[in-house]
Amino acid sequence: RWPRRVGTDAYRLYDREVTTVPWAIDRYGPALHITIYPPGRDAPAPGETGDVETEDGEAREARLLRAIGTLLGVDPTRVFVKRKQKRTGGAQHEVQARAGCTFVVREHGMRFLVNLSDYVDTGLFLDHRDTRARVRECSAEKRVLNLFGYTGAFTVAAAVGGARATVTVDTSQTYLDWAARNLELNELDPASHALVREDALTFLRSHAGPERYDVVIVDPPTRSNIHGGQHVWDVQRDHVALLETLRPLLAPQAQVMFSTNFRRFRLDGAGLVAWEIEETTPASIPPDIGDRRIHRAWWMRLR
Repeated sequence: RWPRRVGTDAYRLYDREVTTVPWAIDRYGPALHITIYPPGRDAPAPGETGDVETEDGEAREARLLRAIGTLLGVDPTRVFVKRKQKRTGGAQHEVQARAGCTFVVREHGMRFLVNLSDYVDTGLFLDHRDTRARVRECSAEKRVLNLFGYTGAFTVAAAVGGARATVTVDTSQTYLDWAARNLELNELDPASHALVREDALTFLRSHAGPERYDVVIVDPPTRSNIHGGQHVWDVQRDHVALLETLRPLLAPQAQVMFSTNFRRFRLDGAGLVAWEIEETTPASIPPDIGDRRIHRAWWMRLR
């Protein structure tokens, strides 16, 4: 009943609650997307799980997948399984496949394209559902800038909320094309919603002209190669420089939503003395997300 009440068919069913099953199970419309994480440090040793001793890990995993699909009535061809490994340095998540298994899902009356086969991430971060709702609520008649725009979900939320114009910035043409498709799915006029292929800092430095933004979304990756590896973006090291570079582009009383999924992140308050900052993390994580540390979020405005 809960998904119907909030108007979504994309939500999390299970989030690593059991140590021996470090999986996240997400429903995307008629399909399931299952992410298998590396075992935690407190995972039991072989033979301590209560399973039949002769059953190996692969057999147990296959049994669980069959049980999940049967329980939820999902066609086996619509169950997608990914394995998430820890990344080091500036490593990127690589393309997983080229199958192109896409679906359109609903969220609060909006429509989003998700790809469940080709990437580790699906194109829609479920943990930011409530943040998208807040962006939608505060965007009426505003100019909105979405840095690190990914597939444009925040852009769609702002546009559906009545934004006068939006600009989405990302270094990937693949994701910008995906954002264009999301705008099209929601019957939004592309003339009012610019898609810019550029590094966020380069964009801010080269567009410090007369344009001013009322709402800015800053949801960067933890680490990312920029300009073919010549520079590695690091959210801990670089977030102050990014926000300070953003300042000349802000309209009076502009609001900035800043978020990160880096678990050891520390917001540098000393470097951001010009800002009023409100952390909204607990309220920004929807109830279906069991991992209450999946992201941190702040809303900011200049003093």
